[in-house]
Amino acid sequence: DKIQKAVAMRQQYREQLYSMARDGSSFPPLPDPSLRACDLLILVDIFCDDKAIACAAEYGADRLSPFLSVGSLNLRSFMSPNPLEVMVGEYGWFEVDEDLLSGKVHLVRLTDFKIICIHKGFYLEVNHLDTYYDVPAIEHSLKARLHAYTGSWFGSIPTSLTSRIGDYSDQCIGIFSELNNFDVHLPRSPYHFGHDYTISQHREYIRSNGGADNDLPFSDFLDFRESIWTDAASKPNLLKFFKQAEEVESINGKFYGTMCEPSEQCVQLHVYFNSVGVDRHEMPTLSELSNWGMTFLHLLEDLFEHDAILS
Repeated sequence: DKIQKAVAMRQQYREQLYSMARDGSSFPPLPDPSLRACDLLILVDIFCDDKAIACAAEYGADRLSPFLSVGSLNLRSFMSPNPLEVMVGEYGWFEVDEDLLSGKVHLVRLTDFKIICIHKGFYLEVNHLDTYYDVPAIEHSLKARLHAYTGSWFGSIPTSLTSRIGDYSDQCIGIFSELNNFDVHLPRSPYHFGHDYTISQHREYIRSNGGADNDLPFSDFLDFRESIWTDAASKPNLLKFFKQAEEVESINGKFYGTMCEPSEQCVQLHVYFNSVGVDRHEMPTLSELSNWGMTFLHLLEDLFEHDAILS
């Protein structure tokens, strides 16, 4: 079993470290890392069907300071080489095919251009920012938000350095990463053009049942909206909205979203510890590395030596 082998390796490393200490109850001190903040370049890429839709690069000691202290970095800007193709979904609004999306984060050591991959987005979560009841369509948000989560760990094979982290010999520590808050600006959908029509139909429905315009809660409007727009493309009374969206928003019969520049909701890269296969111990945070006499630069230096891959 891989987990049991990793735990055994960690225990062996910790025993060796204790044997090197004078008192046998603490680990010998580490020298300062040779890796410096100015030696690092972070590359972030989001892909759709293997085409890059967002690319960012961050470097410099000042910019990387938050990342090196707490494992969190706000990306200030990025390029968008290709638009994101979106499809009209069952309910008349645009959807992003999550299966086509992926994300990667690489670290480059500029002294020798060695590369490690610290994030592979095996699945992405797409949050569609919903429309509000009785708000004019012109005021609706046309954004969807992407969150990329990796399905694997990095740095989970114990080394002499990583075996220092944590208070227990039987915990197997790995590092997990995620990308948050990539906003996509969507084109106006058939539902967008048909929202006011949906509101009028809802009010008529309420009045025909003896109620006033505001008698039903928002959740009932959502149910009503879903009943009208389910399998919307097959309903003659809604086809004009599909035609309107195609005439106004399509490019050669296809629809595209564009990546939004970071603003108040910055795109964020997070790196943190978690246990691999052993969950009963509380995990340390990157800011607690000093408890074991090391910094994040020590850890990154170790990763470059043991996990250096280009992928």
